Amino acid sequence: MGFIYTRDSLRDPGTRFNFTLQGGAGATYDVTDFSTAMGGVRWSHISNAGIQGPHRNVGFDSPMFYLGLMMPW
Repeated sequence: MGFIYTRDSLRDPGTRFNFTLQGGAGATYDVTDFSTAMGGVRWSHISNAGIQGPHRNVGFDSPMFYLGLMMPW
């Protein structure tokens, strides 16, 4: 959970201040002693929760996929 403030509104007639909520699942796999692969999926929701009226609450929902490789410095 968190807050987002952007230069432009999310969508017209949205607002620049919004809340964000994410949830998901992922996994890691040790490739070597010094590297770990990771991947997963998240669901992301962004909206202003109707703080400036329901007509300005244009929400956005999206799945997010990620892959990565972690290595210590």
